[in-house]
Amino acid sequence: MRKDISKRDMNKFCRFHNDYGHDTDECNNLKEEIEFLIRQNNPNLKRYVRRDNDQPQRQQQQQAVRDDQQLLPPPVAGRLDIISGGPHLAGNSGKSREKYARSLRHELGDDVLAVQERAPKQPRYEHELITFSEDDTKHVRYPHNDPLVVEVQIANMIMARTMIDNGSSANILFKSSLEMMGLGAKDLEPCEHLIYGFTGSGMALAGLIKLPLTVGTAPKSVTIMALFVVLDIISPYNALIGRPTMYELKAVTSIFHLLVKFPTKGGIDYLKGNQIVARECYNLSIATREKAAKSLKATASSSQQ
Repeated sequence: MRKDISKRDMNKFCRFHNDYGHDTDECNNLKEEIEFLIRQNNPNLKRYVRRDNDQPQRQQQQQAVRDDQQLLPPPVAGRLDIISGGPHLAGNSGKSREKYARSLRHELGDDVLAVQERAPKQPRYEHELITFSEDDTKHVRYPHNDPLVVEVQIANMIMARTMIDNGSSANILFKSSLEMMGLGAKDLEPCEHLIYGFTGSGMALAGLIKLPLTVGTAPKSVTIMALFVVLDIISPYNALIGRPTMYELKAVTSIFHLLVKFPTKGGIDYLKGNQIVARECYNLSIATREKAAKSLKATASSSQQ
């Protein structure tokens, strides 16, 4: 290493140089050496290099999987960089929600012992098991408390800054994102539901809209029709994906790994969280709310005077 040893970071060790100063995965000399060996057709690296003659077979496999999909994603036309309420299986009235809650109690039985003895109904799994391993921690910076922010395709737009929210009973699309997609009020269905936030206050909806949602990359991709609640508020996120869609996708999330994994006809695929974007969105969200709170406090103080 060329850098003066007194100026090196002694907490980092490079196995390529066998010396302290930087991590192995940060080593530019190692990257250059690997590129040189690839150009020299080094036999030890053949299994890591995709060959052009593999393309026809791979393209045929991808086409076979695409042909087998029931719903294909629309072409991409552009990119856009605890909630309860909204449409729900329980229905709109208090009676229907009570009936929805009682139905599970009636099915399982009120006696806890009876529930334990009775074999629960298990959903059918026609795909390989979804697991997480140490390999999934690569490129995740620990420790972290970051939200799971990913990219998905909604209709014909790649939607960055999409938050996966298992605490939300609805999928949410913000009005600004809807307008960037070339859609507006004329495309919305009216809805009398309210969305309830953490404080318990209700918020009226701008409307509902059903749009194709695509997750994953072909040949491992899934497209479903997702119902979105549209809110006319400012948000650092473009959209929130809630429990209804996560259930339909049979998706499994891991905040620790910042991953969403889901089955497809081509195998298990995943959405990887973007920590940089997640932290930017979180900071912007806090700053916006603090500004609103200060403004509200100033208004209240002014009115009292």
